[in-house]
Amino acid sequence: MLVGKGSGALEYFSNVGNGNFELTSGAYLGIDRDFSGLRRNLVPSVGDIDGDGLPDLITTDSRGMGSVYFAFQAQSSENPVAVEIACQNQPTGQVLPIAFDSKTWIAPADIFGLGSASLVVGGIRGGLQIFKNPSGGISDGDGDLPEVSVYPNPAGQGIVHFKSNMDVTVKLVSLLGQQISAPFEVKKYVVEQLDIGLLGNGMYVLQIQNARGATSSKLFMVLQ
Repeated sequence: MLVGKGSGALEYFSNVGNGNFELTSGAYLGIDRDFSGLRRNLVPSVGDIDGDGLPDLITTDSRGMGSVYFAFQAQSSENPVAVEIACQNQPTGQVLPIAFDSKTWIAPADIFGLGSASLVVGGIRGGLQIFKNPSGGISDGDGDLPEVSVYPNPAGQGIVHFKSNMDVTVKLVSLLGQQISAPFEVKKYVVEQLDIGLLGNGMYVLQIQNARGATSSKLFMVLQ
């Protein structure tokens, strides 16, 4: 178990059985308390960011900085390697570090069904941000990707309507990638319906796939 501390340190507790844990390291991967007071409120999370099957460590701190320690279990505390989390400005193509809140929680998940983990980010000021992993994605070779319109969006209690630019299969998943609905077909330019009366408030993802295997996704919100 990994525990981020207000001091900026990262503690590692080993599972010794029977639901008991013991402190193995008070500064795991060399991430110790910060006496300067600049790097506080360390928040760790674990997920496979690059899709290599090995868990990666994601950390944020009070500076608003995020870092990824790829394959962190194979790294040493003496010389750990971290990569700062950045995003690409689409109009300019410039890659810049992301400025998070002073306390931020990151959940990595393949919410778009692309085979690579995106980042779902919640900050102390509220709200959610989603950063899509640009390394993911499946192309059908001719640039024609399935697109589905959803309305109303945000959706209230009752029925949501879907319309697609081609024949596709759609399934509904949570932001954590948990499947909520069985896959269903949406025919080209035919309006289909889905009953969302049992869904709780929140953000959901439609994972869309056409006959060639090209995929896309659509976010919609339920507010009842």
